[in-house]
Amino acid sequence: MIDSVSCFDEIAGYISDSTHCDDSNPNIYPGATEILNNLDDNCNGKLEEGLVSVEKVNEHFFKLFPNPADLELTITFSTLMTGEKRIEIIDAFGGTIQDKTTSENKLQLDIRDLSAGIYFVKVQHREEVMLQKFVKQ
Repeated sequence: MIDSVSCFDEIAGYISDSTHCDDSNPNIYPGATEILNNLDDNCNGKLEEGLVSVEKVNEHFFKLFPNPADLELTITFSTLMTGEKRIEIIDAFGGTIQDKTTSENKLQLDIRDLSAGIYFVKVQHREEVMLQKFVKQ
């Protein structure tokens, strides 16, 4: 009887794709701790980079107020966001509740018909997609 390893079995410490692990860097190896350096430190094929807060990054591009809101939600856009922007209000289940397009730097959304709860404003501008949470009272 021959003892063999199937080509479908994953062997710890070995990878099938030579493009996602940098052998010239001794800090990059299977099992290494992933750090915020935009590299695949642990050779698992994924960049597990993180942010402390997505909303803090997005606030540089657009702001929501008041938050919590009751009747109307105002969105102001940074002067860096020129041109057309697509704005969606998304519920907690990922469904689109409202969908608007604007080139203005300020937009007011009527939210009086929304049920109380947590929602997200998704802004698409060129290749960027940004998300911020708001609460409907």
